[in-house]
Amino acid sequence: MTLSDENALLPCYKVFSIPELFEEIAQYVEDSYRILFYVCRLWSSLFKAHVWKTVMIGEGHRKRLIGLQHHGAHIRDLRCYGVNNSALRVLSLKCPNLDKLYLFLNHHTGWTTYTQFQKTFLGGMQHRLSTVAIYFDAILLDTRLLWSMSRLTHLTHLELMVTWFDCGLVTICMEMLTCCPELKTFTLGFCYPPRDTTFAWYKRRLRERVLSYFDEFPATIQEALGEGRDSQLASQDSMAFWKEQQLYPEQPPSNLDTTNNSVHGLRCLKLERVRVDLDRFIEILKCCPQLKELSADSLMLQQRGQVGQWSTIPQYCQQLETLRISGYSTCYSVDSIAQLITLFPRLDAFYLHIKNTSMEEWRTFDASIAKYQQSQQHLRDGHRHPLKTLTIKGEYKETLSFLLELLSMKSLALETLVLHSGYFFGKFLSHEPNNFSSSVAPDLDCQVPPAELFSRPWQEAMKISLTRLDISTIVIFDYVIAGTFFRRLEELSNLRALHVAVRHIQDWASEPFKYDRKVAASSGNLPPVEYSYPSLQDLLVSKEALRCSRWKLTIAEAVFVMAVAPCLKYFHLAEGCINKKDRMYLAMEFPEYFRCIPKERLDWIEHRVLRIPELVEPIVQYFDLNSQKERIKLATVCRLWNR
Repeated sequence: MTLSDENALLPCYKVFSIPELFEEIAQYVEDSYRILFYVCRLWSSLFKAHVWKTVMIGEGHRKRLIGLQHHGAHIRDLRCYGVNNSALRVLSLKCPNLDKLYLFLNHHTGWTTYTQFQKTFLGGMQHRLSTVAIYFDAILLDTRLLWSMSRLTHLTHLELMVTWFDCGLVTICMEMLTCCPELKTFTLGFCYPPRDTTFAWYKRRLRERVLSYFDEFPATIQEALGEGRDSQLASQDSMAFWKEQQLYPEQPPSNLDTTNNSVHGLRCLKLERVRVDLDRFIEILKCCPQLKELSADSLMLQQRGQVGQWSTIPQYCQQLETLRISGYSTCYSVDSIAQLITLFPRLDAFYLHIKNTSMEEWRTFDASIAKYQQSQQHLRDGHRHPLKTLTIKGEYKETLSFLLELLSMKSLALETLVLHSGYFFGKFLSHEPNNFSSSVAPDLDCQVPPAELFSRPWQEAMKISLTRLDISTIVIFDYVIAGTFFRRLEELSNLRALHVAVRHIQDWASEPFKYDRKVAASSGNLPPVEYSYPSLQDLLVSKEALRCSRWKLTIAEAVFVMAVAPCLKYFHLAEGCINKKDRMYLAMEFPEYFRCIPKERLDWIEHRVLRIPELVEPIVQYFDLNSQKERIKLATVCRLWNR
């Protein structure tokens, strides 16, 4: 039995449970244990590399590292929780071919030394490891442990989620850029631990005093890099620095000199829930002239009264193509946001999460962009700004009016438009008709846009360029407005992807439409409808909130959508928006529409950034870990699979 390496991996893409695997093997083998033994050994030799390619190790089990010791050479992607000296020792000796590594550094790592970290990253993975994600508890651990990553010469992607250490995050960011000069993508996040930090701080001080007798941190980052020259970035004790910042506001440290080795090749910088002064933030941007993607999740929340300082950012980030920011209208007006867009000459995607903004402000958005375009040299002579993706999230009430305003813009030719107001849309769906005492009742009158917005012509450039539209949280008051709105959407001649809610389809298909299950129907013989979207290929139906679960799609409404879009390729129904029996019927009757949609066709509606805990493979999602019987079953499956 001979198979090439490529063909040997093909059967692994078909999912089997352990009993099914045994049946598949046993039915071709006679009742001979010797032959069965050879078949199983051959199976193991052929598929071991694929089975052990991605591994997750939990915390708190004494036998958890046995698999690494025997199969570590095959592992490419490893996620390790509860890192300690034993885990680091096994990683350095048995896992030389790692490409991606996730480490959870918490109380298990308290007695781990800097020397052990350095030995781990000086092993075989030094020249292979390209992606590292770390959850770092800065209350218990010294942040200088992270300096050991300076030995990873091929590290290009780093994700660092730091616990509690808020005031020194900019310092950590500068340290990591100095330690890892080859970084292309850097994500730095911050989260609060739900525990008392006083006792943890005293435990840490005790451990540091004991470890100081046989372990020594490098005095500077340059010493950690092995350069042997004077310090340009002095080390700081993270917890002492945090306590000091509670009494004195943070000032730019004099020893943080960015003139030496200040230019980095970083292309993507993401700061999640990091609140720092804008002046210090600019110091980081000065070091990254090649930056193409910037995400400042909570940076704008406290920068009140400093709108003018944002105009200095584009001179350091002329290559920026993607910008994600958030804030309040009290600190940044819509006019200043329009100015910010025009300052970046290559900005292709703009994601904004802003609250408390009135509809009156957004009516001037198009005029503000047109005004600032005239002041920019690269936008004169009638050239439009190159912005193609616009995503705006907030707490808006006049959602449909807002959408019609954006669709009628003259200054931009967008390809992707996302308008999200999930909080108010959920309240609207939970509103009972004729319930005038509900919290939504006073805002129902403003859900009907003025007739002028419906009759306002859309620019030809927008009609041709727009290919993806997200209206999943747009409030459409009734079926009359829905019919008028979806009739206007027919003007978008190149619309290929549309994201809607169940309520939208129900209002859209409220006209007399019947579908008889007894009459065999196929994709070429669908009932006639009055609407037509000949270019639509992807129709995505969002999942409703739990309090709005009464909205369910019917088979007739689903067939109506398929009849509207004759070129539809993917009809993606989120879980919970249709009954399981109806979904099975549609999948059997129209299999060409209900295929598994590729992930890249859904990326444009994913607005949240993945946190480090969400990187873990959902291995245990089929087992109830609260049940002892289920835990035994999971352990048995893992043990059999290991055999």
